[in-house]
Amino acid sequence: MRIAALLFAALPVIAAGMPVLTPKPGPEPRINGPLVYGVRPGRPFLYRIPATGVRPMKFEAAGLPPSIQLDPGTGILSGTAPAAPGVHKVTLRASNARGKASREFRLTVGDTIALTPPMGWNHWYTHYDRISDQLFREAADAMVASGMADFGYSYVSIDDCWMMKPGSTDPGLNGEPRDAAGRIRPNRRFP
Repeated sequence: MRIAALLFAALPVIAAGMPVLTPKPGPEPRINGPLVYGVRPGRPFLYRIPATGVRPMKFEAAGLPPSIQLDPGTGILSGTAPAAPGVHKVTLRASNARGKASREFRLTVGDTIALTPPMGWNHWYTHYDRISDQLFREAADAMVASGMADFGYSYVSIDDCWMMKPGSTDPGLNGEPRDAAGRIRPNRRFP
């Protein structure tokens, strides 16, 4: 728990080029992340297998639903969640020049999502209300470059400063908060 909290708090430090003082992962593959993952039926699916170890690394996944494909070089699973609710037992594998690892992974399709708490980073105490599309993309890139994604961090959470703010003196933020269909409108920092 302590290491996870340190990693979570360290993203701004990593982005600034300062080292994070946590134990280095070993050279052999190790698959991290949740044992169960919930998705809604028929929705777009994107999941990066979180694995530490020396690259290049080859990934495999046995038991995937036909609508989900694996990129064996990146470990990214993508496609569409199955249309029918159910549980899919998948075996994830990773291998490199130093060894092999495998892990069971349960993909649960249905109305219950977030079966494992999402791991990620929130911008508020770093950027406050100065957040922009570019800063968020940089934060996501830093999460991957720092190795945090290899430990299961997969979300960059944005606070409410991405939307229009009626009455703001900043012309980039001032405007109607919703469009004609009722959807929240992004401000001009998020083209």
